Amino acid sequence: MARAQALFSSLYGPVCPQAQEREESEQVESYTIPFNYSHESLDTPKHEARLFRFYCASGAYNEMHTYILADEDGRLTPLQFAAPETSVQYEDGDSSGKVEDIRIVGYTARDTMLNSTYDADTLTLTSYNKWRGLGDAFSAGTWIFREGTFTLVRYDVDASYDGEQDPVTILDYHTGP
Repeated sequence: MARAQALFSSLYGPVCPQAQEREESEQVESYTIPFNYSHESLDTPKHEARLFRFYCASGAYNEMHTYILADEDGRLTPLQFAAPETSVQYEDGDSSGKVEDIRIVGYTARDTMLNSTYDADTLTLTSYNKWRGLGDAFSAGTWIFREGTFTLVRYDVDASYDGEQDPVTILDYHTGP
C-alpha cells in the first residue's frame, strides 16, 4: 500500500491536488484479484493481483480516479484504459438537435476514469462520464479483468442532451472473464 501511495503521489500529485486534502483512508481503496491465465489448467493455483483505486479530483458532477495494479511479484503499474474516440453527428450540426450518427473514429488510452467503480464479484470496472450535470448526455464503459489486466468490453454513448437517458452501445464484446 505504501509503495502504491508513493507511486500515485509521484505520478499524479500535480494533477490530483484535491487528493492530498483527503485522509488516506478516503483517498485509496484496495482490492485483491485472484485469477488464472487462459492457458493454465483449472487446478493451477490462482495468481493474485492487487488493484488500488485512488481518488484524484471532483468537479460539479464527476469524480476522477486513477488506478495502479500490483502483480504477484509486487511490481506496480499505473493502469491505462482503452477507450474509443467518437464523432457525433447532429441534425443541423447543433448538439441540441437529434443525434444522426455516433461513430468510432479511433482509440486512445486514459489514465483517469470518471465516476468509476470496481465490482470484485464480476471483476469489472465501470466508468460513467457525465457530459453535463443532468446526466442525460454521457459515455460509459465496462472493462473486465482477464489475463492479468483490464480489457474494454463495452462502451455506451448518449449524446442526445434531451433530458432522457437513452444510450447507444457502440462497442460490445462483453463475453466474461
